[in-house]
Amino acid sequence: VTLALGPVADQLQVPLFSTQSSDTRITANHYGFVFQTHTITADRAAAVAQFIKEYGFKKVAIVAENTDYGAGNTDALKAELGRVAPTVEARSWVFDRQTADLTPLLLQVKDFGPDLIYNLGVGAPAYLAVKQATDVGLLPQTPMVISYDLPIRPEFWQNLGPLGKGIIFVAYYHPKQPLTDAGKWMQQQYEARHREPALYSSFAAFGNVIIVAQAINQACSTRGPDIVKALETGRFKSWNLDSATFPRAEGADWHRVKQPLLLLQYMAVNQPFDQATILFPPEMKTGTLQR
Repeated sequence: VTLALGPVADQLQVPLFSTQSSDTRITANHYGFVFQTHTITADRAAAVAQFIKEYGFKKVAIVAENTDYGAGNTDALKAELGRVAPTVEARSWVFDRQTADLTPLLLQVKDFGPDLIYNLGVGAPAYLAVKQATDVGLLPQTPMVISYDLPIRPEFWQNLGPLGKGIIFVAYYHPKQPLTDAGKWMQQQYEARHREPALYSSFAAFGNVIIVAQAINQACSTRGPDIVKALETGRFKSWNLDSATFPRAEGADWHRVKQPLLLLQYMAVNQPFDQATILFPPEMKTGTLQR
């Protein structure tokens, strides 16, 4: 959807912020009015490949849905592994995200004998992959990485129960990471109003709103071209960054802020998100991988 909106934003000269779309082309296409504050596919591939290298995995099975998300992340991870861990053997399988039975595909994965499974399903297919990988005997013996922060939601444990123990997942935020004063204010206000912790998607949307507000103030204008000029030349406070910038940079770094990526693991059934073990990056590590 964000890719389709890029040309429209340029035509209307209205700034467009991507809050959770991750396709590298969003910024690589160099739309004049499109800005990115979310992790892109290349960032995810770099983090997961480095995780695979650091933990010594040798055979990686990539199980991906038949969408741009699945295809893009499959290609990106294979390319990044070829660059940083060329001895790792990676094979991929693609499934129809409407299917209710992954068993034949997962039996092929089992025959491959992976020491890590990368789950590139989104929503219901991600849960299905966990459940049916357990049914065929892949899990829990073989670690599985879910490619985004699906497990931070309460319904993760409601859907999987004991099967969720040991799952590794990519996350864009951890409750113990530092926040700006604006991020702390938002966190307090959100919890007071909704009586639950704020999650990444809410932080990200809040961050985009206050960045646009600051750009309007710096531009002293609400005209799209003036806001874009301010965004390209100014520095902005977000929920987790004190000095975000949106340079006219090369490649996919055009108009985007780079965000940190984490890989976490649940060590116990019904473990709260803020108690999940941080496995990556090394400087934030709070425990060791449970195999």
